[in-house]
Amino acid sequence: MVLATYWIPVKSDHGPFTYINVYGDAIKSLSMQSKKIIHYKLTVNGEIPICTNLHSHRNGTYSGDVSGGITVIAGEITKKKFGRQEVIYPNSWSDISKDWQVYEKYLIEVNREIRDMFHLNDMKLPNKIVLVSPNWELNSYLSSDHLLIQHETLLNISSAVKEIPEVFIPALLWNYDQRTLSSYEQIFAFNDILSIYIRDKVGIKSPVSAPTSAEPPYSTQKIVEQFYKQFYDLSEKQQKEFLVLWYKEMSNVSDSWLKTVKLFQGFRERVK
Repeated sequence: MVLATYWIPVKSDHGPFTYINVYGDAIKSLSMQSKKIIHYKLTVNGEIPICTNLHSHRNGTYSGDVSGGITVIAGEITKKKFGRQEVIYPNSWSDISKDWQVYEKYLIEVNREIRDMFHLNDMKLPNKIVLVSPNWELNSYLSSDHLLIQHETLLNISSAVKEIPEVFIPALLWNYDQRTLSSYEQIFAFNDILSIYIRDKVGIKSPVSAPTSAEPPYSTQKIVEQFYKQFYDLSEKQQKEFLVLWYKEMSNVSDSWLKTVKLFQGFRERVK
């Protein structure tokens, strides 16, 4: 059994870690991290060994200066080295050695595509990667010395490759985003569309070829359906440009699909 805890004490306009339930869909989670270097002290009571990004001292105490918060994992875990990479994952998974090369290949490519697309110069892959699968949640967190990935997939890593774009987007685009957003509904729609775009770019095969987020309210459902249709009529280059624009303007349009559609129509007029 593995317990993963991610704790980010940071001042913000909203809770640093929230669970969102959008129109009865599966619960989504968002967090806010800080890039500031913070000194942490941690005391653990008990004899179970833990894995953390803090330095170990005697008597169950840990401390260190890190950005992005701390990770604490307790339970039965396996550590493996693949070149410069150290990978930590649950004992309940099958040996990842055979499939790691393929998984790492796509992880690197997805990271490069998203960083280049959104000009994220400081979001490089660290040499330590932690893989867990609690609560069937898809999420990720990028700290100063490691990447924590939460997959839905249990038992093996080969079946998790198709989830890499979706699981990696939060760490790169949202967890350090300090903007105040009126609603998270459009973020989930944006993540779905971006995941499909990135999967196509790097050649990850997946049965998912259309957004799967919860349906919007009935009052805007037809508008959103038309938006999706017109978006996929764009060229690949235009899709990329609009996704970058949508992300940039998300704090201004997240409270209304009508604002996003207006933004989109303006974009279409400019690229005709």
